[in-house]
Amino acid sequence: MKYRTTRKIRTTRTMRKMRMIAAGLIAALMALALAACGGGSGDSAGGTSAAANPPSTAAGEANPTESGAATTEGSAASATEGASSATDSAASTAGAAAAEQGAALNEYPETLRIYASLDERITKAGKKDYNDVAAYQELERRTGTKIVWTLPPAGADANQDLNLLITSGDLPDIIRFGWNAAPGGVDKYYQDGVILRLTELLGEHMPNIDRLLTERDIKKSLVYNADDIYFIPEIRKEGELNVFRGPVIRGDWLEQLGLPAPQTIDELRGALAAFRDSKPGGADTWGMSGISFLEGNFPIGKLLWPFGIHYDFYQVDGKVKYGPMEPEFADGMAYIHELYDDGLIDPDYSVQDRTTLDGKFMNHQVGFEYGMQPTMMNNSMADSDSGFAATGMGWPKLDAGSPGYVFDAEYSSWMLIQNSAAITTACKEPEKAAHWLNFIFGDEGALITNYGVEGESYTMEGGKPVFTEEFLNLGDEQYLYFIGSSSTFPTLRLWDTYSISLHERGADAIEKWTASADLSRLLPNIPLTAEEQQSVNDQLLDIKTYIGEQISWLVTGQAGAGDIPAIRAKLEDMGIQNCIDIYQAAYDRYLSK
Repeated sequence: MKYRTTRKIRTTRTMRKMRMIAAGLIAALMALALAACGGGSGDSAGGTSAAANPPSTAAGEANPTESGAATTEGSAASATEGASSATDSAASTAGAAAAEQGAALNEYPETLRIYASLDERITKAGKKDYNDVAAYQELERRTGTKIVWTLPPAGADANQDLNLLITSGDLPDIIRFGWNAAPGGVDKYYQDGVILRLTELLGEHMPNIDRLLTERDIKKSLVYNADDIYFIPEIRKEGELNVFRGPVIRGDWLEQLGLPAPQTIDELRGALAAFRDSKPGGADTWGMSGISFLEGNFPIGKLLWPFGIHYDFYQVDGKVKYGPMEPEFADGMAYIHELYDDGLIDPDYSVQDRTTLDGKFMNHQVGFEYGMQPTMMNNSMADSDSGFAATGMGWPKLDAGSPGYVFDAEYSSWMLIQNSAAITTACKEPEKAAHWLNFIFGDEGALITNYGVEGESYTMEGGKPVFTEEFLNLGDEQYLYFIGSSSTFPTLRLWDTYSISLHERGADAIEKWTASADLSRLLPNIPLTAEEQQSVNDQLLDIKTYIGEQISWLVTGQAGAGDIPAIRAKLEDMGIQNCIDIYQAAYDRYLSK
């Protein structure tokens, strides 16, 4: 089964040679025509030449789409003044010739059936599928490929709906799914004959994707077993796209109180106390709040990070560790308990949801959180006369000379691995499907998926794409013209087209978080085998439940430093060392690739 795709490739070798001869003739004629016209040369693959998830359950939430609807003057100017170098040559004659060559050689399929969930922003605009989005319409015009979308029911459980799709026996050509977290491991779906191995297709039929993965050194995060690659993720062109969550503080409160942005944990404690004492929101004002301790985008557990440890798995000099088992855990928990005991942490942090937390922050009841870049809150409060300013601040340090440790693996991931596409065994022309995917990640494809349609959503000025004023004034309707952050299908993401959706304080937060983050102890996304994943899942479910309860007691004072040895002994009995060993083995494999 492992050579399912290579057998087909060998059977079409004679036809491929004929295509290559024809391609050479066409390319030679085009080159002569370009030379006569003074046209520049380009990458025949339409590719982009560019320089660049933690194993926690929060990984599925790591998606840089926390933008809000409004487009600010500053962000619009940013989009107008500079566009990514990934699209500089996208509209060149050579790029167009490459697309024409692909069409002439019939390298793209006539039809592709794709399974993918529909983003709610498309449904809110009254559209039924992605064919109502101008960018996908343009992709069809350029490649000649008609997409037939299979959409899961709204609100359906992703794993359950995938199983129903598979058992139906009516597989589409491509399935978009969070393949990194597929039940039983992604390789199970290959062994069961559901999806193809893409290793051979990647180098021969997807050179744009292969180059992007190689240049960012992220291919090893996709490799399962020996050299098995089963899916293509969303890839990020610029490093800013890796960063979308961090410490958020009320900048207007700091200004009113004459305080600088905190840099150390002691300065943070002082700011939280000042917020508590000034009570800008009344008696129920808290210095800090969040959602849970361990998981999600808003955990207060990140207060442990200045101590050099994570509440989950991390690594130090190549050795995998689990935070609650390390000596620094006691000091970190003592600090957090002191904040709680002093009335600086909202006691409802463990029982509230995102809506409640956002409401408290915008209702002047919370001054600090670990959250998403603050575009949404600033946009929501734009018409308020309160002077509301949710701003990003640098990652807190233990002291002035210490690093600002960060353990969010997406900071160095260069991809959204949860947004991935696999080619199924039902695809009759996997080489052509791969070639279509490759087009999306090339110069022309990136221009379409990030900017939309020339003359409608953007124009070319000085060889660079610039959004039209009409497009920038569309608000939510922008997503009907370009894929941007509204598509659940993987693309090459560009910072310019994401940044237009950011409030200026959102963009500033990303800059501060990026500049202050120390990633030296971060554990990157490390693929586990199906057996390893099953072993870890079986044990970690109970471990996370237990440590969550114990940490809650350490925060409130129902347990103290004297109880930590017993907590560690219990974790040992529950198999934490086996989990550490599994992650260590996987990390060693990762480092050796």
